[in-house]
Amino acid sequence: MKKKEVKYLGDEGVVREKLMIRRIECGNETIVEADYSCIAANIEELYFLAEQGRRFSVGLLKVWKKNSVDDIIKYIRNAHSTEALIDTFCKEFRITKDVAESLANMRLSEITGIRIEDLPHRVEYFTKAAKNLKELLELDKSTSYDDLIEYESNK
Repeated sequence: MKKKEVKYLGDEGVVREKLMIRRIECGNETIVEADYSCIAANIEELYFLAEQGRRFSVGLLKVWKKNSVDDIIKYIRNAHSTEALIDTFCKEFRITKDVAESLANMRLSEITGIRIEDLPHRVEYFTKAAKNLKELLELDKSTSYDDLIEYESNK
């Protein structure tokens, strides 16, 4: 499939490149046009997901450093409800409620598949991703469209 560049005139009469976004939902593929504001929204969402992944990985690292999989399974077996399990995880492991909830909702095969050796790498990955995405968000907030045009013309 060839990549086609689509351009249009913005409100200022300046040619802007229009972006094409491919989405697949429930097996249906759609391609929609979007402008640059769409990129900022996508970066915000990716930043949120990277932060969420970092928090979850840090929480799992705290749990796995002090507990074995057998300890975690014991807590799961002894819990009377999901809410009680979440409260137990929060108290025993000193993790946030969202991390405890994610852990409580994991399948047993996912829990037994977590390896302590992989968790520091996951923390590092999500930390770097969040840092880089945050820099992009700050750049977007501090840069006006006129600055971008001037930057492009000086290249």
